Amino acid sequence: LVKRNGDYSVWKLVLPRYVRGGDPIVEYRNNHRILFIEKIPKSSIVFSIGKGIIGSAAEENSRKKVDWEEGRSYFFPCLKGIACGWIHKQDGSENNKSDVTANSADSDMEVVIYMLKVSSEVIDDGEKLPTNMPQWVK
Repeated sequence: LVKRNGDYSVWKLVLPRYVRGGDPIVEYRNNHRILFIEKIPKSSIVFSIGKGIIGSAAEENSRKKVDWEEGRSYFFPCLKGIACGWIHKQDGSENNKSDVTANSADSDMEVVIYMLKVSSEVIDDGEKLPTNMPQWVK
C-alpha cells in the first residue's frame, strides 16, 4: 500500500521473475483498477490468469499474454469480485537472452506496476476525485 485516502488507494505491485511452481499475483476486482506500468524488462512476458482454480492445469493452459507497454496505463473495470491476476515469465528467445545474465540483479528483472483502486461511485462522480493525485491517474 502506497497511499489510502477515503475512496481510493494506490498500491505498488512487483512481479518477480517466475520460478517453476510459483503462483501468480491475484486480485479480486470489487473496485475499478487503473494500472500504470512503471517498468517491464524487454526480456519479460506477462500473462493474465486463466479460467478455473488457480494453479490447475485448466487455468494454466488458458493463461493469455498481455500486451502491456512501459509507461502506459490500463483500466480494469469492477467485475463484482471476479479474480484477475498476472504472472511474469522470461522470454526465452535468442533476441532477449542477452538481457538476462547470471549477474542480473533480481530487481533488474522485475515488472513494477502501480495500481489505483477506486470505487465505481467515485469514478461516476468525478467531483469526488482528489485534486492532488499523480498526473498518470488523471
